[in-house]
Amino acid sequence: MSKNIVNIDNFDAEDKALWHRLDDIETPMPSPEMKANFYEMLDQFQSQEKLTKRENVWDKLAALITPKPSLRVAYTIALMAITGFVGYQLANSKGSHAEDTVKVTELSNEVHEMKEMMMLAMLQNPQATERIKAVSYTKELVNVDEKVIAALITTFRDDENDNVRMVALNALIKQAHKPKVRETLIEALMVEKSPLIQVALADAMLKLQEKKSVPQLKQRLKESQLNQFVKEKFSKTIDKLST
Repeated sequence: MSKNIVNIDNFDAEDKALWHRLDDIETPMPSPEMKANFYEMLDQFQSQEKLTKRENVWDKLAALITPKPSLRVAYTIALMAITGFVGYQLANSKGSHAEDTVKVTELSNEVHEMKEMMMLAMLQNPQATERIKAVSYTKELVNVDEKVIAALITTFRDDENDNVRMVALNALIKQAHKPKVRETLIEALMVEKSPLIQVALADAMLKLQEKKSVPQLKQRLKESQLNQFVKEKFSKTIDKLST
């Protein structure tokens, strides 16, 4: 296994030892029967998966990733191994192009669901650093669906840590083409109490050129307890959005 694929500098001693031991494992050559056996197992797995309740999968995944770093590394390695193996099989497949395309699409969907479930489960972690990592995983999701958007909004509104909320805000800004996200950010201007987040929201309104936020900004300026720096930021934001 190439050591250039994954940066292990931030791993703890246990994870580094695990990673280095992987280099000593020889990769067996696939047998001629492997392709047929693989697709048979894949079909069986997909049939069983449809009968398995999503709640059970969620519980098992949450138990896997919270809060054990070594298991999270093992999960990542396993995911890489699975996708690499399937990629090899498809590259050497003699099936039709249409069949291979379906297999690739199904695998892609499964991997996407795994990443999404991992992200949602990690948002419940008591450690702020893990919740920040969870939000950052949205960058790896090809399609950010309504379930993920709702989780990001909840995190932005309710998380007790401002750093986590800031990361969630940045993730939401990237999804601002969705009306629900824009509405959430404008509404937040009226209730936000953290000066740090208030300034970040003002910057977001400028970036998005959201002129609908001007009334909310003007209303907040009337508050006597509003931080002086935030007042100046809001005033400048109003001027730029009003031109």
